[in-house]
Amino acid sequence: MANGKGHELIPSLRQTSWNVLVIWCHKLGSLAASIFVMGAATRLYGLEQIGVWIFATALASYLVLLDFGTSSALPRIVPRLRQSGNVDAIRQIVSTAFSLAVVVATVGLVVLFAFGHHLLEALTGDASGDQSQYAILVMTLLAGLVSLPLRVGYGLLASVSRFDVYFGVDLAGIILRVILVFFVVVAWQWGIVLFAAAALISPLMANIVQYLLGLRFSALRISWGDISMAAVRELLSHTGASLFLTFSAMLLIQGSTLAAAKLGTSAVAILAFPLLLITQGMSFGASAGALVSPVASALSVAGSGRLREMALGTISAGSAISVAIFLLLYFLGPVFLDYWLLGGKVDRPALEEIVGVLDILLWGGLFIGPAAAARGVLMGIGKHWVGASVEFGSSILGFLAGISMMASGQGTAGLAWGLALGFVARYVGLLAPLVGSVGTTLGAVLMVTGKPVIVGLVSIALSIYLFGIPSYDSGTASAVGGASAAMSVWAIGTWWVVLNSIQREYVASRLKRVFSN
Repeated sequence: MANGKGHELIPSLRQTSWNVLVIWCHKLGSLAASIFVMGAATRLYGLEQIGVWIFATALASYLVLLDFGTSSALPRIVPRLRQSGNVDAIRQIVSTAFSLAVVVATVGLVVLFAFGHHLLEALTGDASGDQSQYAILVMTLLAGLVSLPLRVGYGLLASVSRFDVYFGVDLAGIILRVILVFFVVVAWQWGIVLFAAAALISPLMANIVQYLLGLRFSALRISWGDISMAAVRELLSHTGASLFLTFSAMLLIQGSTLAAAKLGTSAVAILAFPLLLITQGMSFGASAGALVSPVASALSVAGSGRLREMALGTISAGSAISVAIFLLLYFLGPVFLDYWLLGGKVDRPALEEIVGVLDILLWGGLFIGPAAAARGVLMGIGKHWVGASVEFGSSILGFLAGISMMASGQGTAGLAWGLALGFVARYVGLLAPLVGSVGTTLGAVLMVTGKPVIVGLVSIALSIYLFGIPSYDSGTASAVGGASAAMSVWAIGTWWVVLNSIQREYVASRLKRVFSN
């Protein structure tokens, strides 16, 4: 369905497939880069110093709350306005969002340079005035503030389903980041402040390019003259929920990371390393949520009966991919952590604690993919406050549970249990509103989520029977054997149990076309 202006409200199958391919390449690159950067930096600087860096980045991530939700609201607002042909309203919305972000970033910069030292002391309780900690905090927050207006680029590219452009540019920035960090950390072994600078500059450069390409692909321009109060009200009606949603998601993950600082900055790193593997790995399944939101928006406006099938299919895909990532991390994660972190300034007791946190997080991570898909559908059809409320409730539950268990003496393991509980609660809380919104049944949603999980449990049971329970001292051969057996069972089970006959026929036809060429 075209909008008459050269944009497709619902992307073609080819564009959707290309989007998925680029997003997955981006996620693989992001995961590989994070593994290299964090591993190399930890070996050189140690858990204590790298914990300061992780603390600063977790704090800076809260700055996305100040972009007025442009990155999440524009992909929902702009497709609706395009369908009605209201180009003037689109320009007003985009210009207003950019201008508000500029004002907020300017105020933030003034506050940062005026009260940065006091902020550091209040957050860490360290009154020593450590200049390296202050420099890392200022650089990280500075980069976050400058990037606020540039986040309009993602909103514009997502609104025309050009996720391939956004994530392709981001992938180029990731490659540049790896190159810079390699020279700073591995080749020259400079201090942690220069490491922080090298890690921050490439994402900022990528944001600038994404912003410019967003304007180009959406055929828009930013103008102060297009700012309007009507656009402000429109943004606030959508971004209130978006900001609430973002804050809630960050409360669980970044909030738990910041809370770990009470146990020492090394505890921040101990929690952050397995959390990185979970969030980056499970993001492959969660990517369905980002892709489905603008499509669901267009289908709901058009009154299409395909919304239900699209929602169930997306949840099934998110669940199946999450199970696959679970199996890989369950069998390969402990041995990988051994190779990744052991040595340098990381000792065996710290590694054992990191592996223990990973084992806990994995079981909650199973539900990240299907929950992201369900939330993406709800956000796309205008149920943004419903999705935000569920996110907030599950995050509060998980965060408070984690804090309570940490305070009771369980340390980072307690925070991990809280995170896992929050992931599960998010999925459970989204079931009822999703069922009522897309015209399906609770049984149907549980079926498309449960089938991949059952396949995963069978895969684990068979693999453990053959190769034993994995641990960091299992040995590479045993870990690879267990993962291979589990993934083989998963692939067979997914083909015959998860996919229906129509989906199998479609996949088979696409594979024949690929190999025939």
